[in-house]
Amino acid sequence: KVLASLGYISFLCVLPLAIKPKSDYCQFHGKQSLVILIFFLLLSWMGLFFAIIGLLLTFAHIIIVIFAILNASKGRKWRIPFASQVADKLEW
Repeated sequence: KVLASLGYISFLCVLPLAIKPKSDYCQFHGKQSLVILIFFLLLSWMGLFFAIIGLLLTFAHIIIVIFAILNASKGRKWRIPFASQVADKLEW
C-alpha cells in the first residue's frame, strides 16, 4: 500500500512499476499515476500562456493526487476517469 501511494508523487510513479512487477495492485496504481503525470505535464504548457488555467490545472492535479494517495493507502483501486482507461492499455 505504501509503495502504491508513493507512486502518485510525481516521478516516483515508476517505483511501483519497477519494484513490484508481479503485483496487480502496484501495477494498477503505477500505471495510473504515470498517465496522470504525463497528462498534467502535457497540459502544463497552457499555464505558460494563461496563468489562471495553469493555476487551476495545478490545483486539480494536487486534488487528484491527494485522493489517489488516500485511496491507495486504504487498499482501494480508485479508477480515475480517463487515466484508468489509458492505464489499462499500457503494457509494462
